[in-house]
Amino acid sequence: MDKERKDHLIQVSDINQERQTELGNTAYRSMNNIIFVLSTGSFVLTISLIGYLKNYITHSYFLLISWCFLFLPITFNFLAHFVTAKIAERSFQLVNEERAHGFPYDGDFNKKIDTDDKIKKYRFRAKITTYVVLTSLPFAIITLIIFSWLNLISQNKINELNQNKPNTENITNR
Repeated sequence: MDKERKDHLIQVSDINQERQTELGNTAYRSMNNIIFVLSTGSFVLTISLIGYLKNYITHSYFLLISWCFLFLPITFNFLAHFVTAKIAERSFQLVNEERAHGFPYDGDFNKKIDTDDKIKKYRFRAKITTYVVLTSLPFAIITLIIFSWLNLISQNKINELNQNKPNTENITNR
């Protein structure tokens, strides 16, 4: 391979690494912000709902289930960050090995990256963590809605019963 071709491949690999890093960072940052805001916002809303309900909390197991499902996306979101960083690190390592060996794949970096066993393992883990995040968050929100709905109905019934109860204090004081 001549020097001009090798320099071109080095330049292409640098541009490819920069684009891959920028694209991955932007996509994951956006998705992670959404998941983090939804999960932590749901925690805050349930705490304020508990403050509204005071002593009349019913069906608390829905709240427990919801909080477990909210905890999963936050935890697995951090794991997804770790796994994605490992994929990027391994990809950069493979591209640098390509450079060191004179580009045996003639500049087709994806061929080397796609056939690497470690990257395949990391990609599988990334799929699993993403699947857990994207499935547990809707379940958390649904169970939280059910908890809120059941408790608000119970609160309304208690308020109706308290309003319909005769005022015995005035009768006994006469």
